[in-house]
Amino acid sequence: MDFFDILLDRQTPLFHPGDLIVGKIVISLSKKVKVNKIKILLNGIANVGWLEDKTSRNDTKYVHANKNYIHLDLILIENKSMEAGRHKFPFSIKLPDTLPSSFQDNHGSISYSLKALFDIPWNFEKSTKKDLTIYSNVDLNSFVGLAEPKTVSVRRSSGFELFENNNIRITLAVDKTGFAPGEPVIFTATIQNETSKDLKHIKMNLVQNCKFNIDNESKEIQKKISTIEYANHVAKKSTQKWLCSNWILPQTCPSSVDEFDLVKISYNLELKMTASIGFKKWKEKMFCYLFSTKVSLAKISWNTWMNFGCEN
Repeated sequence: MDFFDILLDRQTPLFHPGDLIVGKIVISLSKKVKVNKIKILLNGIANVGWLEDKTSRNDTKYVHANKNYIHLDLILIENKSMEAGRHKFPFSIKLPDTLPSSFQDNHGSISYSLKALFDIPWNFEKSTKKDLTIYSNVDLNSFVGLAEPKTVSVRRSSGFELFENNNIRITLAVDKTGFAPGEPVIFTATIQNETSKDLKHIKMNLVQNCKFNIDNESKEIQKKISTIEYANHVAKKSTQKWLCSNWILPQTCPSSVDEFDLVKISYNLELKMTASIGFKKWKEKMFCYLFSTKVSLAKISWNTWMNFGCEN
């Protein structure tokens, strides 16, 4: 066998649930061979696992689980002879309408792949594999208020309760709460610094929250996906407005739809800053939840829903 591969009709192997996967298996032979079968397999599986400390001793146990989302086995030819030369075997597979998005992490993954098998008598089975990326679908037209602006205000003390004017007041506003990757997040952060110290290192972070669930066990980790930093600092006893319109949402795994799945993905939008109070560093953080899905009526892949809140 000189060549054996899976070729897809689209250049990038990115799909949504309900899409049609169209492609062909291409085989180049240097001589005539008898073939038991040639088939294509589509697999989608979640794998989750991590080391968990035992309570009784210092030992650890490995907690793990998996879940199949799709397994399809399609035979293209069976019990035939193939002449030397180049051969093509077209196939088309329709994805189910509901599938979770692809995801990869050290503690868990949701992965999809096509695998072609070439089985000939009295020989080892040959195979080739192509990984797929799938983004899940949700119609955001069913959610109300995504095109409306949203504002949240908080007040935080510097920690010196004996002093009345040691507060930091923050108002964060966005012009809408529905976004697509590649769109700018337009926001205004008004920071009123009543303390006697400057506020520095003011940043907005997009943070991905990953929660892995196995029965009654769970593990949570966070990853910073994107950051934009304010060019100035807020001097003591002053107020500044940070108007931002050039922070572009990156392409990243959409948030999970199924609350009870093995892998749960969500996003926080955090506003952070640092102030030197005595010998300590002080940080304030506000966040919003990002819920990423596909809009069926818009010419974009998937959108983002934000619901603001404050972290104590």
